[in-house]
Amino acid sequence: MTLRNPVRHRDDPSFDTVHSVSLPLSPSPEPNHKTYKTEKIMKTSAVKLLCAIVVGAMTLAAPATFAGTINKAATGTDLAAGASWTGGTAPGSGDVATWASGSLGGALTMSTGPTWGGIALTTATADPTIAAPGSGAFTLGSSGIDLSSTANNMTINAPITLGASQIWNVNVGKTLTAGGLISGLQKTALARWS
Repeated sequence: MTLRNPVRHRDDPSFDTVHSVSLPLSPSPEPNHKTYKTEKIMKTSAVKLLCAIVVGAMTLAAPATFAGTINKAATGTDLAAGASWTGGTAPGSGDVATWASGSLGGALTMSTGPTWGGIALTTATADPTIAAPGSGAFTLGSSGIDLSSTANNMTINAPITLGASQIWNVNVGKTLTAGGLISGLQKTALARWS
């Protein structure tokens, strides 16, 4: 494409003469809609991928002890049975089995070996004494055992498998008796007195 541009020079004797100048111009490019859409899709995909990576990193960085608290009911002696716990569900691997106000203590059993995230004891009707499971292993996770603010003692006459590093915390003047073999991870603080 050529642009004809008249140029006049006042000092030029041929002032009245029109000169034309040719300037090469490149044609204006037509927008390539396919390229624009591809770039937009790539940017959108990159943003989605970045969001997924951030969410994934936050999930992995979160502590593994998002344990629920499952309270021991005032009735029921089989700790593997849901009926022995408030809400009708026995604690699972991510839960802390908790004895709170009104929880049944005394002689307790386990028909099968449960896996709990941990144990917490603040108050019970009597000092809980847990017998060995009828079958399976009794496993404790990373929440360990917390008797730091209890008015009770606790006895666990069952082999305990440590499923993760943990702390067992016992209130001053109170006792936690582990009457069975303790196995599993070796780097565990087994006792700390408050």
